[in-house]
Amino acid sequence: MRVDRTRIYVVFMVIALIAGIMLPMLLQYSSGGLGAPSYIPVYTPVTVPGYDVGTGAPPGYVGGFVRVEGGAFKSYGELLETLKSVEAKLKLVESLKSLLWAPGITLVRPLIPTGAPAAVPEAPKSVAPSVSEPRVSWTNVQVPGVDEPDVVKTDGRLVFVASQSNSRVYVVDARGKTLLYSLDFRGELVKGLLVNGGRLIVITESKPMIAPLTVSVQERVVHSFLVPSGTSNTSLYIVEVPASGTPNILLKVPVTGSELSSRMLGDTVYIVTTQPAITPGGYSIPLVGGHPVRPESIYVADPEPTTYATLLALNVTSLEYTAASILIGGASRLYMSLDRLYVISQVSPSIAEASMLLLAKALKVMPEHISKTIESKIAEGDIAGGLNTINKHLSEVRLEEAYRIVDRLKSSLEEEILEDKTIVYAFNVKGLQLSYKGKAEAEGSILDQFAIEEYKGHLIIATTTTRYKVAPSLIEARAPTPWKSSREPSTVEIVECRVTCITRTTTVSPMPVEPPIREKHALTFTLVLEGPSSNSVYTIELESFKIVGELKDLAPNERVYAARLVKNILYLVTFRVVDPLFAIDVSDVKNPRVLGYLKIPGFSEYLHPLPNDMLLGVGLDEGNTLKISLFDVRDPTNMSEISKVLYRGAWSLALSDHHAITVDLEYETAYIPIRLYVPGLFSYKDAVTVVSYKGGALNVKSLLEHMNVLRALYIGRELFTVSENLINVYDIESLNIIASIVLE
Repeated sequence: MRVDRTRIYVVFMVIALIAGIMLPMLLQYSSGGLGAPSYIPVYTPVTVPGYDVGTGAPPGYVGGFVRVEGGAFKSYGELLETLKSVEAKLKLVESLKSLLWAPGITLVRPLIPTGAPAAVPEAPKSVAPSVSEPRVSWTNVQVPGVDEPDVVKTDGRLVFVASQSNSRVYVVDARGKTLLYSLDFRGELVKGLLVNGGRLIVITESKPMIAPLTVSVQERVVHSFLVPSGTSNTSLYIVEVPASGTPNILLKVPVTGSELSSRMLGDTVYIVTTQPAITPGGYSIPLVGGHPVRPESIYVADPEPTTYATLLALNVTSLEYTAASILIGGASRLYMSLDRLYVISQVSPSIAEASMLLLAKALKVMPEHISKTIESKIAEGDIAGGLNTINKHLSEVRLEEAYRIVDRLKSSLEEEILEDKTIVYAFNVKGLQLSYKGKAEAEGSILDQFAIEEYKGHLIIATTTTRYKVAPSLIEARAPTPWKSSREPSTVEIVECRVTCITRTTTVSPMPVEPPIREKHALTFTLVLEGPSSNSVYTIELESFKIVGELKDLAPNERVYAARLVKNILYLVTFRVVDPLFAIDVSDVKNPRVLGYLKIPGFSEYLHPLPNDMLLGVGLDEGNTLKISLFDVRDPTNMSEISKVLYRGAWSLALSDHHAITVDLEYETAYIPIRLYVPGLFSYKDAVTVVSYKGGALNVKSLLEHMNVLRALYIGRELFTVSENLINVYDIESLNIIASIVLE
């Protein structure tokens, strides 16, 4: 028998190709199973698996959702009916706009249903070191004991750096000054890091989904929901990171939506995501771990909700987690105390709200028969019908009468003011136990998370109120001069081409009758800013969620730029021309009062409390000048700026992110990343400014140059300046460089 050598070669080539593909998979399977990440030492990334959102809950998983009492849904069908009702109202608002202005999931470890709630220790591992550990700079947070995610973290042994440019987290041995390995998250944006014991929590956000995902749930009938295209997925990874050895990815929990923010209290991480409830393609539902949130775990907190805010609580030690969602109008910020988590929404006056006000006033200025029609439209909730009734009447009367009606309507609205407002939704939290408690409202909008604090069973909120008026006007739709067509046929030339071109003439027949053009007038309105903005402080009792005290009309025509509650004193910075620093006593929650204020040039964007009744302020002065101020607040009735440092043509991350500031209380020094303009070079230089506040005076000890520097931290007697691709290590006293660690 003749052997076909060519066929044998082909067979061997196919076998070799298959072996080359299967061998890495077999090695990976033998070391932990398919889907488990491989580990390769220094400078080689550890691959963290990506994921696809899947459906089908494993047995017992429904226990991972928290039943919300008092306002939850009984079924998915009931949820759908609510969303359909809200959608109808949203379409009404869209019609008003037109009327007014257009004359497969992969998990390294199986999901674990909720067990006993985790105990909450007084201080989390990531915040308070033990006596035997070296001194370590923990992330600058608002509430002691409540950790916040950041792009740079340390536990005193290791330094973790999130690179948002290449989706990696670098793990550095702080003592050995070496890069151990990196974790590659395959294109997911690393939003923040938390550290608990020997475990790293990584929060990522994937690219928005390209194709929509249909989620079907079986009750008496099958209900279909949609996760629309463009929806992001936020994922929580738990990674075991020993000082030596192989990192181990313990758990990954994906949650649909964009991350609002997250916190860690004790061993429990809390993360809130948001996603639209109603989309052009259908009705949405949040997924946690690839599974739709149960209807009894979804609470309706607003009458016309448009957004899901989903709260996930995960125990870092046991890897158990629970989740719940609230349907609200929107979400912009998050604040957390030792007992409660608050989702904050800021609402401006809506078109529907302004339209209803206008219709109510129109009842008194329109003829009686027109007013009755408008009144019936209001009773039916037909806002567009009410406005159309007004427009129909305006188009039927003489132009002078139409203007008189609009002028009377304008006069009746003179005293009516619409304001923006802040809504705070409160959850009680204890380990994995989550319970929605209610909501509170206050006039105005808050600047940031520091404008809301808990104090002795009350919530302190500082807001800036912007006021609006409804300003009606008449669109005088004069008929244009009609275009007169000729009564005689006319000819035109037409060129038709295929292979060759042919020119021919054709006739245009005249219109037999000119179209009628009728003159119509229409009512429109705008929301205009009314008068100066003002600032207020509200105290809200947490049992009733009612305002029990207020201090209004602080610094008219200015805005809140910084706030900080220290003991019973709320320090507030407002700005327009000068920088008033207010000291407000909130010890009597029913009667907050101003103790004193200080006016100086510029303004502070961030206030940091220091020992001996001092405040460190970081802000801006005139002419693009970065300003660091030291305030003496021992006597709140007579505060003073005792020292300041000005950096001409400079900017700092600390102006928008308080995590960028590191304060060393032992050395009485602050470390702040800044960007400096260098006139002679016509360029910028990045550096960490090392500012001492010893003896009540600010002194710049050094500027440590470091391109694209993000953070500074200290471990023991060493200072680390950190960017996405480099760590420089300095002696903390001499500020001489010790080592450089390249992250690549």
